[in-house]
Amino acid sequence: MIKTILCCFAMICFSASAQAEGKRIVKWVDKHGVTHYGDQVPLPDSTNKTSELNKSGMAVKRVEQTATQHEAEKVSSEQNRRDSALLASYNSAEEIDIACDRNTRIDKSALESLGQKRTNLKDQQQKNATKMADLTKRKRPIPPQLVEDNQKYQTDIADTDKLIVTKQHDIDNIRKRYDNDKQRYLELKAQGYTLSNIRNATKAAP
Repeated sequence: MIKTILCCFAMICFSASAQAEGKRIVKWVDKHGVTHYGDQVPLPDSTNKTSELNKSGMAVKRVEQTATQHEAEKVSSEQNRRDSALLASYNSAEEIDIACDRNTRIDKSALESLGQKRTNLKDQQQKNATKMADLTKRKRPIPPQLVEDNQKYQTDIADTDKLIVTKQHDIDNIRKRYDNDKQRYLELKAQGYTLSNIRNATKAAP
Protein backbone atom coordinates (compact mmCIF):
# COMPACT_ATOMS: atom_id res chain seq x y z
CA MET A 1 0.00 0.00 0.00
CA ILE A 2 2.78 2.42 1.00
CA LYS A 3 4.67 1.50 -2.16
CA THR A 4 1.60 2.34 -4.27
CA ILE A 5 1.14 5.72 -2.55
CA LEU A 6 4.81 6.62 -3.04
CA CYS A 7 4.61 5.60 -6.69
CA CYS A 8 1.55 7.80 -7.26
CA PHE A 9 3.19 10.70 -5.42
CA ALA A 10 6.32 10.38 -7.54
CA MET A 11 4.20 10.30 -10.70
CA ILE A 12 2.34 13.46 -9.66
CA CYS A 13 5.56 15.30 -8.86
CA PHE A 14 7.14 14.25 -12.12
CA SER A 15 3.97 15.21 -14.02
CA ALA A 16 3.92 18.68 -12.51
CA SER A 17 7.59 19.22 -13.24
CA ALA A 18 7.33 17.90 -16.78
CA GLN A 19 4.24 19.96 -17.60
CA ALA A 20 5.93 23.07 -16.23
CA GLU A 21 8.81 22.52 -18.63
CA GLY A 22 6.48 21.76 -21.53
CA LYS A 23 7.62 18.15 -21.80
CA ARG A 24 5.37 15.20 -22.57
CA ILE A 25 4.92 12.47 -20.00
CA VAL A 26 5.39 8.86 -21.04
CA LYS A 27 4.44 5.88 -18.90
CA TRP A 28 5.64 2.41 -19.78
CA VAL A 29 5.76 -1.08 -18.31
CA ASP A 30 9.01 -2.94 -18.89
CA LYS A 31 9.36 -6.64 -19.67
CA HIS A 32 9.61 -7.40 -15.94
CA GLY A 33 6.26 -5.74 -15.21
CA VAL A 34 7.77 -2.63 -13.53
CA THR A 35 6.08 0.73 -14.31
CA HIS A 36 8.25 3.72 -15.28
CA TYR A 37 7.65 7.40 -16.07
CA GLY A 38 9.75 9.71 -18.24
CA ASP A 39 9.79 12.03 -21.24
CA GLN A 40 11.36 9.56 -23.69
CA VAL A 41 9.80 6.56 -25.39
CA PRO A 42 11.81 3.43 -24.43
CA LEU A 43 13.42 1.11 -26.95
CA PRO A 44 11.14 -1.65 -28.35
CA ASP A 45 13.14 -4.42 -26.65
CA SER A 46 12.60 -2.89 -23.20
CA THR A 47 8.83 -2.51 -23.07
CA ASN A 48 5.57 -4.22 -23.91
CA LYS A 49 3.15 -1.32 -23.19
CA THR A 50 3.65 2.44 -23.58
CA SER A 51 1.19 5.26 -22.75
CA GLU A 52 1.41 9.02 -23.11
CA LEU A 53 -0.21 10.94 -20.21
CA ASN A 54 -2.02 14.30 -20.15
CA LYS A 55 -1.74 16.98 -17.46
CA SER A 56 -4.11 15.05 -15.22
CA GLY A 57 -2.05 11.90 -15.48
CA MET A 58 -4.62 10.17 -17.68
CA ALA A 59 -3.49 8.00 -20.61
CA VAL A 60 -4.26 9.72 -23.91
CA LYS A 61 -2.26 7.51 -26.25
CA ARG A 62 -1.36 3.85 -26.01
CA VAL A 63 1.13 1.80 -28.01
CA GLU A 64 1.22 -1.92 -27.21
CA GLN A 65 3.23 -4.93 -28.34
CA THR A 66 6.12 -2.87 -29.71
CA ALA A 67 8.49 -5.57 -28.63
CA THR A 68 6.44 -8.17 -30.51
CA GLN A 69 6.38 -6.03 -33.64
CA HIS A 70 10.12 -5.49 -33.41
CA GLU A 71 10.67 -9.23 -33.04
CA ALA A 72 8.45 -9.92 -36.06
CA GLU A 73 10.61 -7.59 -38.16
CA LYS A 74 13.73 -9.43 -37.03
CA VAL A 75 12.18 -12.80 -37.89
CA SER A 76 11.15 -11.55 -41.35
CA SER A 77 14.65 -10.23 -42.03
CA GLU A 78 16.23 -13.50 -40.91
CA GLN A 79 13.83 -15.48 -43.13
CA ASN A 80 14.86 -13.36 -46.12
CA ARG A 81 18.50 -14.14 -45.41
CA ARG A 82 17.77 -17.86 -45.18
CA ASP A 83 15.77 -17.77 -48.41
CA SER A 84 18.61 -15.96 -50.13
CA ALA A 85 21.12 -18.58 -48.96
CA LEU A 86 18.78 -21.37 -50.09
CA LEU A 87 18.36 -20.01 -53.61
CA ALA A 88 22.09 -19.32 -53.84
CA SER A 89 23.00 -22.88 -52.81
CA TYR A 90 20.75 -24.93 -55.09
CA ASN A 91 19.60 -24.80 -58.69
CA SER A 92 16.93 -27.49 -58.30
CA ALA A 93 15.07 -29.56 -55.71
CA GLU A 94 17.02 -32.62 -56.88
CA GLU A 95 20.25 -30.97 -55.73
CA ILE A 96 18.81 -30.73 -52.23
CA ASP A 97 18.11 -34.49 -52.25
CA ILE A 98 21.69 -35.14 -53.38
CA ALA A 99 23.04 -32.93 -50.61
CA CYS A 100 20.90 -34.78 -48.05
CA ASP A 101 22.22 -38.17 -49.20
CA ARG A 102 25.78 -36.89 -49.11
CA ASN A 103 25.46 -35.48 -45.57
CA THR A 104 23.82 -38.64 -44.16
CA ARG A 105 26.23 -41.07 -45.80
CA ILE A 106 28.75 -41.13 -42.93
CA ASP A 107 26.03 -41.52 -40.30
CA LYS A 108 24.39 -44.31 -42.31
CA SER A 109 27.72 -46.15 -42.50
CA ALA A 110 28.20 -45.72 -38.75
CA LEU A 111 24.68 -47.01 -38.16
CA GLU A 112 25.38 -50.13 -40.23
CA SER A 113 28.58 -50.75 -38.25
CA LEU A 114 26.70 -50.44 -34.99
CA GLY A 115 24.09 -52.88 -36.24
CA GLN A 116 26.78 -55.41 -37.13
CA LYS A 117 28.46 -54.90 -33.76
CA ARG A 118 25.19 -55.58 -31.99
CA THR A 119 24.69 -58.79 -34.02
CA ASN A 120 28.17 -60.02 -33.07
CA LEU A 121 27.60 -59.23 -29.40
CA LYS A 122 24.29 -61.12 -29.43
CA ASP A 123 25.99 -64.15 -31.01
CA GLN A 124 28.73 -64.13 -28.40
CA GLN A 125 26.19 -63.69 -25.64
CA GLN A 126 24.21 -66.66 -26.95
CA LYS A 127 27.29 -68.88 -27.07
CA ASN A 128 28.19 -67.85 -23.54
CA ALA A 129 24.64 -68.57 -22.36
CA THR A 130 24.77 -72.01 -24.04
CA LYS A 131 27.95 -72.88 -22.13
CA MET A 132 26.40 -71.77 -18.86
CA ALA A 133 23.22 -73.78 -19.55
CA ASP A 134 25.26 -76.89 -20.43
CA LEU A 135 27.27 -76.67 -17.20
CA THR A 136 24.07 -76.19 -15.20
CA LYS A 137 22.51 -79.22 -16.90
CA ARG A 138 25.51 -81.33 -15.98
CA LYS A 139 25.43 -79.93 -12.47
CA ARG A 140 28.87 -78.45 -12.89
CA PRO A 141 29.93 -75.14 -11.32
CA ILE A 142 29.82 -72.14 -13.61
CA PRO A 143 33.19 -70.36 -13.79
CA PRO A 144 33.07 -66.74 -12.58
CA GLN A 145 34.53 -65.67 -15.91
CA LEU A 146 31.44 -66.89 -17.78
CA VAL A 147 29.18 -64.96 -15.42
CA GLU A 148 31.34 -61.86 -15.82
CA ASP A 149 31.32 -62.23 -19.62
CA ASN A 150 27.54 -62.57 -19.66
CA GLN A 151 27.14 -59.32 -17.70
CA LYS A 152 29.61 -57.57 -19.98
CA TYR A 153 27.68 -58.66 -23.09
CA GLN A 154 24.48 -57.30 -21.60
CA THR A 155 26.14 -53.95 -20.85
CA ASP A 156 27.80 -53.70 -24.27
CA ILE A 157 24.53 -54.51 -26.06
CA ALA A 158 22.65 -51.87 -24.03
CA ASP A 159 25.33 -49.26 -24.79
CA THR A 160 25.26 -50.16 -28.48
CA ASP A 161 21.48 -49.83 -28.54
CA LYS A 162 21.81 -46.29 -27.13
CA LEU A 163 24.35 -45.39 -29.81
CA ILE A 164 22.06 -46.79 -32.51
CA VAL A 165 19.16 -44.66 -31.26
CA THR A 166 21.37 -41.54 -31.13
CA LYS A 167 22.77 -42.12 -34.61
CA GLN A 168 19.30 -42.74 -36.07
CA HIS A 169 18.12 -39.53 -34.39
CA ASP A 170 20.99 -37.62 -36.04
CA ILE A 171 20.05 -39.01 -39.45
CA ASP A 172 16.39 -38.15 -38.94
CA ASN A 173 17.28 -34.57 -37.96
CA ILE A 174 19.47 -34.11 -41.06
CA ARG A 175 16.72 -35.46 -43.30
CA LYS A 176 14.12 -33.24 -41.64
CA ARG A 177 16.31 -30.17 -42.17
CA TYR A 178 16.79 -30.94 -45.85
CA ASP A 179 13.10 -31.79 -46.27
CA ASN A 180 12.21 -28.38 -44.84
CA ASP A 181 14.74 -26.71 -47.15
CA LYS A 182 13.29 -28.55 -50.13
CA GLN A 183 9.73 -27.59 -49.24
CA ARG A 184 10.73 -23.94 -48.79
CA TYR A 185 12.71 -23.99 -52.05
CA LEU A 186 9.69 -25.30 -53.96
CA GLU A 187 7.45 -22.67 -52.33
CA LEU A 188 9.80 -19.86 -53.36
CA LYS A 189 10.02 -21.17 -56.92
CA ALA A 190 6.25 -21.58 -57.17
CA GLN A 191 5.78 -17.97 -56.04
CA GLY A 192 8.29 -16.72 -58.62
CA TYR A 193 10.99 -15.62 -56.21
CA THR A 194 14.54 -15.24 -57.49
CA LEU A 195 17.84 -14.73 -55.73
CA SER A 196 17.98 -11.08 -56.79
CA ASN A 197 14.60 -10.00 -55.43
CA ILE A 198 15.17 -11.92 -52.17
CA ARG A 199 18.49 -10.10 -51.73
CA ASN A 200 16.83 -6.77 -52.45
CA ALA A 201 14.24 -7.51 -49.79
CA THR A 202 17.01 -8.39 -47.33
CA LYS A 203 18.85 -5.12 -48.01
CA ALA A 204 15.66 -3.15 -47.56
CA ALA A 205 14.91 -4.81 -44.22
CA PRO A 206 15.93 -2.83 -41.07
